[in-house]
Amino acid sequence: MSLNPCNRHLLVQIIEEAGEDESSILLPDDYSVKPSHAKVILKAKAEDCNLNADPGSKLLVNNAMLEEISVDGNTYCLVLENYVLGYFS
Repeated sequence: MSLNPCNRHLLVQIIEEAGEDESSILLPDDYSVKPSHAKVILKAKAEDCNLNADPGSKLLVNNAMLEEISVDGNTYCLVLENYVLGYFS
């Protein structure tokens, strides 16, 4: 079973990028700073989207607007097309 996005939403997969682990400030081990933007891969888009990118394209999105949803043991990541800042060619 696969999720088909509706209402101008995009189904995406977050690209994990290696960050720097060194910090000059002592923080708890489970603390993480979420960057303001994320690089994602477009998996599917709603039929009413105006975005010109095709599935498989890499997008830059506002990280705060990514929604992770778990349904029946599967996790999906969705973002509204308004929060796409651009795509890489």
